Amino acid sequence: MIYQNSPSRRWMLIVFILLMGKLHAQKVQFFNKRDFGHYLYSDHYAPNLRVNLGMGANNREYNIDKSRTSSYLLLNETVVGGEIPLMYLRNKSQNFYFSMSIPISFSVLFDFTESKTAPIINTDYRFALLELNMLRKFQGQHIKNISVKFIPFFHESTHIGDELTIYRQNNDFDIIRTNLSYESAKLSVMINDPCNKVERNHSFNVGCNMLLFGKNGWYSISEEEANLEGSLFNKGVSFGRVLSTRWFEGFLQYQYQNPDSKLALKNSMFIFSIDNSLRVGYDYSKTTDQEKILYFQENNVYCVNTLCGWSFLNSQHQKSGVSLFLRAYHGLNYHGQFRNIHNYSFYGVSIQYSL
Repeated sequence: MIYQNSPSRRWMLIVFILLMGKLHAQKVQFFNKRDFGHYLYSDHYAPNLRVNLGMGANNREYNIDKSRTSSYLLLNETVVGGEIPLMYLRNKSQNFYFSMSIPISFSVLFDFTESKTAPIINTDYRFALLELNMLRKFQGQHIKNISVKFIPFFHESTHIGDELTIYRQNNDFDIIRTNLSYESAKLSVMINDPCNKVERNHSFNVGCNMLLFGKNGWYSISEEEANLEGSLFNKGVSFGRVLSTRWFEGFLQYQYQNPDSKLALKNSMFIFSIDNSLRVGYDYSKTTDQEKILYFQENNVYCVNTLCGWSFLNSQHQKSGVSLFLRAYHGLNYHGQFRNIHNYSFYGVSIQYSL
């Protein structure tokens, strides 16, 4: 059932009206890529191409080989994504820019070192019906511009791999599979958008993701995919859509870039990017390595994603789109139904390419 009084829907309407009020500009181009409003490198939902290879925290929830008792597993996270440009509007006389696009991406977590089946652990699918970006330039020395990103309708759904489903069923997990599927809106404001320029810059971005239909929650649990004879059933857990009381996930991001830094390699620009966020930790059970069942209250979990590395330049001394980073993450496990697992860490390298 749609929650008619959701505050996120009211904010969505207000922002949409404000943005549309600027469409009196002089030059409109269709299907042209914008040169502003790009996601910062540490943004988990950036719809680009990236491969993360490194050590992720081991957990019985997804480690199908019980003989692997180390604290970390060598994992591969691959994201394939891009944006379909719809419209790019310029009003240079007022230093105003506006664009519309459609972001699409999917993310795969791959346990390629598992010796028997090398399973796909989880896949996340994401798309938005529309992404609106607005930028206003200034002549100030410290504040160069302010940009706004608004996504009125964003959908994400996730699925665990077949091998993992069989493993969880054979080992009598309380919950075999969770149907994580929700719709949200996103609003963020950035000071000093890099605008694809190769220059020293400090960017600050603050925003939040807002669950559109709050009473529908973030996920559902089917009776066919739960252990009714286990402790889940004894706890009186209800099935179907699980209601949520936490509809907002806030974030604060910072990014520094400098082509003249002493840390910059030849034909590259040094980048430091960090994402601080409060994400919703789901409240269904998890099984520890000692096979004990733990239950959590739905809460907000602090998560930090840090990247440090280089964005490489082409022969014209412009950004080539290829970047290489050292990456460290700690917080909530952000892969699908494992968002009930706290204190998850990942350390490795990240190769990114922006279309």
